[in-house]
Amino acid sequence: MHSFFNLNVTGLLIVMSFFTCVFCYWLHHWTKQKSSPLHKMKILDAPERWTAPKSNYGGVLIFIAFLIGGTIELANPNSGVNVCIYIAAILAFALGRWDDLQSISPTKKLVGQFIVASLMMLGDLRLGLISQPFDLVISILFVVALMNSFNMIDNMDAVSAIVAIGVFLFIIFYSPFGQQEVGADTVIVAAAVFAFLIFNWYPSKIFMGDSGTMFLGMFMAYLLMNNHESMLVRPSGWQVVIKGLDITAFTLLALPIVDTTVVVIQRLRYGVSPFQGGRDHTTHNLVYLGFSERQVAMLFILLTLISVGLALLFQFGNRMFVDENMHQYESRMNDGTNYIWTFINIVYILLLFLTMLLISFRNLRKGKYSYSKK
Repeated sequence: MHSFFNLNVTGLLIVMSFFTCVFCYWLHHWTKQKSSPLHKMKILDAPERWTAPKSNYGGVLIFIAFLIGGTIELANPNSGVNVCIYIAAILAFALGRWDDLQSISPTKKLVGQFIVASLMMLGDLRLGLISQPFDLVISILFVVALMNSFNMIDNMDAVSAIVAIGVFLFIIFYSPFGQQEVGADTVIVAAAVFAFLIFNWYPSKIFMGDSGTMFLGMFMAYLLMNNHESMLVRPSGWQVVIKGLDITAFTLLALPIVDTTVVVIQRLRYGVSPFQGGRDHTTHNLVYLGFSERQVAMLFILLTLISVGLALLFQFGNRMFVDENMHQYESRMNDGTNYIWTFINIVYILLLFLTMLLISFRNLRKGKYSYSKK
């Protein structure tokens, strides 16, 4: 993909900072003007929310940023814009906004998510983990799962925006070494999410809403499937480039994946629907453990930075063994060094999962929360 933003990391961060200031200025005036007549607006007031109801128009801001970036990309005849992805993004936002306004049923939401994922597959996006046709099925399930994970983890101030910013930072810092340039839509959406985080930091002034989480879940899946290529070198001497994602995506998305997995396990154990709202998420369990909401956000920043660091080390660690001189690569292959970062990433994800699962068991045993069927 060619882009007007064919810049180095410093240039990309400068552009991102500029748009962040623009969106912060807009958000400041918008929240100031809209804070009083909240009773006239549709607000996000889910039972898993811990703070007072507020405007859920943060997702609208993020989608506007996408439209601005998309317009810049469309203006470039060499941008290689994927029309299916843009249609899928519009549908994901519309689905979330519909849920914000009318609280649609989980079934309708799930059907819409599968339609969004199918449209993305028409844009030739795949995970690239296994052979077809199974890879197509897993890729669709990955997009649907990620949209739901972002939706579920958006239950406390700042956490969902922090996770999304981690993915954006990985894409920006890895772009000089990868095979894809960073598009204008990516940089401007990243700026909008960062501006949103400033106003969503505890105590928040605005929420993202389902329109934001649905769109971001879809957009994160798009970025990780489109901007990543795995270079595999076989012992026999031939090499192949697989477009898709590997352990990198699961490391970057460890927090929402772990959160969703723990919640689903616990709810299924007690016969409760995984789709209903509740205060049994990772963020809630950390508060039950004694963390404040601000400390939970700070912990998420720390874990996100660790995730980004491990993902980058995994990529750089693997690429250093892909050399034009195949004999040099094969001589290094025997010591198993090229598997070290894979192992470390997997251990990190498993440790995070086990820790959060044990904390959930502990809080449930102590009666911090309970399950009831709805």
